[in-house]
Amino acid sequence: AFQSTQKHKKMSLESVVELNNEAVSFLDSKEFHKAVHASACAMEQFRALGLVASEEHVSFSQSSDHVDQCILSSDIRKDHSHDDNDNANANEYIYQRGIRLPLTISDPTVITPVLIFNAAVSHHMAALNHDSAISLELLNKAKCLYSIAYSEQDLDSNILFKLFIVNNAALIHKRLGCHEKAEQCLDHMLSSMMVLVDLGHCEYLEHIQGFWGNFQTNPNTATAA
Repeated sequence: AFQSTQKHKKMSLESVVELNNEAVSFLDSKEFHKAVHASACAMEQFRALGLVASEEHVSFSQSSDHVDQCILSSDIRKDHSHDDNDNANANEYIYQRGIRLPLTISDPTVITPVLIFNAAVSHHMAALNHDSAISLELLNKAKCLYSIAYSEQDLDSNILFKLFIVNNAALIHKRLGCHEKAEQCLDHMLSSMMVLVDLGHCEYLEHIQGFWGNFQTNPNTATAA
């Protein structure tokens, strides 16, 4: 019975990962509402496995860079710094690719934040393709999801993942008129990016080249940069 339960859980976990990766594929093809649905289904199925109680009560027991490793090992085109955003959002660089998970993964401390982040990106991008009240609702949902994905990350781990979150959160705060919060996010992001530059982490820097452009629309951080 125990082996049967474990086998079922493994199959269910694979289904969660497949749904997550399907959401990422929808983001890549700019089918944002399908991405929202797929990411929501992935989180619902994952929660049903009992590995995480809810989005609001995420607990990470270990400090690791496993989420960053998922990002770095993903099959991402090297020219992504130029092709992430369409012309409609040319004045801001949004990280909109999502993060794929390997089918063999079983660590909830990696799966949980990735599922939440991909749901946040899906809502964020769907919001930019909606008008008025629906857009505002989607943006606020994305903002909450980004906050949850970030809040329990260890201070010194997954720096690339946290940069993705802070960059996108800054752009949402700006759209919502929360300019002070946007500036705080950009200040934090600039400090982290400069650390990567100083350390010469070229592999990391390839993934965040487009972020530098976001400082040009903020006078304070642009001057600092």
